[in-house]
Amino acid sequence: MYAEAISANDCITNQHLRRLDHEEDLKRNQELIIENQAIEEAKKLINGSYTKEYDEFINEITWIDEKLAVRLFKLEKKLLTYKRLNRLRDVMKSILTELAIRYFMDKHRRISKFNQFMTCSLP
Repeated sequence: MYAEAISANDCITNQHLRRLDHEEDLKRNQELIIENQAIEEAKKLINGSYTKEYDEFINEITWIDEKLAVRLFKLEKKLLTYKRLNRLRDVMKSILTELAIRYFMDKHRRISKFNQFMTCSLP
């Protein structure tokens, strides 16, 4: 009887652990999907033409990462006098891409939280 109880307990514990592992894997995969979408959207934003979304992104740069934003603005000032323009453009593009990735990931999180709130607060 005691052995059966231990066996049943082990079975339940293993099922619970497998479920937790599965939930963690799903969460990790979802985060990777969101990150990949953010990277794709960031590339479109940085490499595309000037849009309203780009304007919103530029307005939120300091909120996303103040140090990167300050660095970007300093580089932008140097762009006019810097001799190695291509290298400077590459650095600025890299910083903008990093900020855009963070922007889109944060935007997705805010939308998800809002949707959760709306779902929970409906009567």
